[in-house]
Amino acid sequence: EQAGFHCISSWDGSLVYDRPLKEMLKNPDSYDHIETKITPNKDGLHNAYIKYRAQNGFGGMTIQTTHAIVYNDSCKILIVG
Repeated sequence: EQAGFHCISSWDGSLVYDRPLKEMLKNPDSYDHIETKITPNKDGLHNAYIKYRAQNGFGGMTIQTTHAIVYNDSCKILIVG
């Protein structure tokens, strides 16, 4: 659990609880995960860097990268920014 891999899906490598990330998008249904990197536990938190493809305001698909702070114990997102 210290490395944070328990918060990453073994199926597609995305965060286990990524709903807050999807909800901030203009079209949450367009979310397409590309890659997630996570740092080791520090004070009960992990930094996660998520690369994804999603529809922008003009209807085109763009690739974005965002940062999230994730709780070690629950794997839920504290902050997306």
